[in-house]
Amino acid sequence: SFDAVSNVTSSGMLTSFTTFAPFSVQLASATACGRASVSVNLSVNIIAAGTCFTINTSNIAINGLGFTIVGNGSGIGVNISSGTKNVTIKHVHLDNFTRGVDIIADTNRIGNHTIYNNTIISANKSDAPGIYVQRSSWNNISWNNISTHSQATNSPGIYLAIESNNTFVEFN
Repeated sequence: SFDAVSNVTSSGMLTSFTTFAPFSVQLASATACGRASVSVNLSVNIIAAGTCFTINTSNIAINGLGFTIVGNGSGIGVNISSGTKNVTIKHVHLDNFTRGVDIIADTNRIGNHTIYNNTIISANKSDAPGIYVQRSSWNNISWNNISTHSQATNSPGIYLAIESNNTFVEFN
């Protein structure tokens, strides 16, 4: 028999259910930071507390359309997760993040990412590069305007760490 109030059958068989979204996963949108699994075209300026976009899906783009994402001096503006390929970050203004764009793979992978025509101003602290690449190869980093603070140590505009082979860096 079925008890409609408790949503339970006496036989123990499930008669209906509700699907819940995972807890603490904010999906990215044109107006909010979060996990991006589809391409995003910003439509407003965004203020971020920590990392703004985390990308864990291949073949997508974040197009800032000239809008600005302002951090609180911590986190990453755009974090491209290990295992993704063909991600494009373009026309975004990233201001006050520990790293503007972060591409780190767990092993040497062909990332084939494009970081193009962005303005990146790093946080005023040590170890705050504008763009950081590690173990990701065949990337195109071009036409970006990157500023770091002169008093901050170990904060280059672009940091190509180990196993970042065949990465094209031009006009930055």
